[in-house]
Amino acid sequence: MTTTESQIERDLLAKLADLKYTLRPDIRDRAALEQNFREKFETLNKRAFAGQRIQAPA
Repeated sequence: MTTTESQIERDLLAKLADLKYTLRPDIRDRAALEQNFREKFETLNKRAFAGQRIQAPA
């Protein structure tokens, strides 16, 4: 029996839901992900970024 890619994706989403992760349909690309991270980071740390772009570690 082979498992299709779509079945693997469904299983992964189900597992993440079991772990209390929620699907965020508003986050569809890297820019939206970075914006969400920035907002959450600033809220949790009660600090605003100085305007620099978030850089991935080398």
